[in-house]
Amino acid sequence: KGPLGEFIYKGKGNYTWKGKPRHCNQMSMIAGGTGFSLCWQTAYAIMLDPDDTTKVKFLFANQTPRDILARDLLEGLAKKHPDRFELFLTVDRLPEDDPESKTWEGDVGFVCEDMVRERLFPAADDTCCLMCGPPIMYEKANIPALKKLGY
Repeated sequence: KGPLGEFIYKGKGNYTWKGKPRHCNQMSMIAGGTGFSLCWQTAYAIMLDPDDTTKVKFLFANQTPRDILARDLLEGLAKKHPDRFELFLTVDRLPEDDPESKTWEGDVGFVCEDMVRERLFPAADDTCCLMCGPPIMYEKANIPALKKLGY
């Protein structure tokens, strides 16, 4: 919960979790609303280093297309690093009065087991998952889905 320093990315797939050193080659990320900052900072750090081969899949959930913070930055990162960074967007709803709703190409719905299975890396020894967002999202969506899929 929050910026407590429990996760620290050291580079090239190396990180600490609760003070213990760990390593991954693939990093799944689930962010909700303003909680995208931890995932964004980590993904950006990975992509800044051309020698860091860690691959990232980033699932970003918001209420509507207009609520997506830093969308241009995230899409730019995906465009610049298509071999290492994949971005998946989902919204709760598509308001009829929002012009972006008519051209929406992402998912519609809450994060669920099927979405995690389709969009993120499968659970594996060399894979970790970062999450940041509202507590209800962890409790009702992320944690149950990830546990069912072996994380």
